[in-house]
Amino acid sequence: MPGAHAAGSPDLSVSSIRFANDKVFGTRSCSDDCVKLWDIRKLAAPLKTLRDVPSHFAVANMAFNATGTAVAVGTGVPTGKERHGQVLFFDVLTAVT
Repeated sequence: MPGAHAAGSPDLSVSSIRFANDKVFGTRSCSDDCVKLWDIRKLAAPLKTLRDVPSHFAVANMAFNATGTAVAVGTGVPTGKERHGQVLFFDVLTAVT
């Protein structure tokens, strides 16, 4: 999928893929600290990229609610930092334009 990874990133892995409904799904990449929301019928480019969703570890989870209108994304930071991991919530309906 074009645009699924950060250009020039040494790590091209995707740590999480979740389906919201029959047409929208999200991917979570740890290498570029973002979540991308896709329309499964139009894979040329993501619908929306949610940036600044940090993940220091190789695995980061995400989940859509039952109606597919919200997504919860786990974050991770290195041990010893003054920040802590969080669960961030995004409204899919307003994020997808």
